[in-house]
Amino acid sequence: MKEFEVLLKTVADGLEAMADGIHVIAKKVVAIAETQAQEKPSKIKKATRTRKAKPVSKKVTKKSKIKGTRPLPATEKVLKVIKKSKAGVDNVTIAKKTGLDRKQVANALSQLKKTGKVKSVKKGVHAVA
Repeated sequence: MKEFEVLLKTVADGLEAMADGIHVIAKKVVAIAETQAQEKPSKIKKATRTRKAKPVSKKVTKKSKIKGTRPLPATEKVLKVIKKSKAGVDNVTIAKKTGLDRKQVANALSQLKKTGKVKSVKKGVHAVA
């Protein structure tokens, strides 16, 4: 039991020494903050956030140049290509004909399947439901 008390006393002394060190550091931080507050603040420019432009397909660019028309959403483009094919169309062909990338085609197909407009005929081949 005596060893335990000695150990606790040693830990307590160590904690007190650490607390004293923290007080010294805190005083130095306060002193530095006060000296910086007395100096004139320099003009700091606000960081402007730039956004990366998404790649636009060639077909969308051509249509968007015509005044008063909006480009078709990806789901409508994909559905239009699928409707033209009787046997069904695969993802690569849809991407080529619409100018969309593979991820956009996959997302559009997923939405069209959820709404019941498109069904999978075979693996990777889609047709109108």
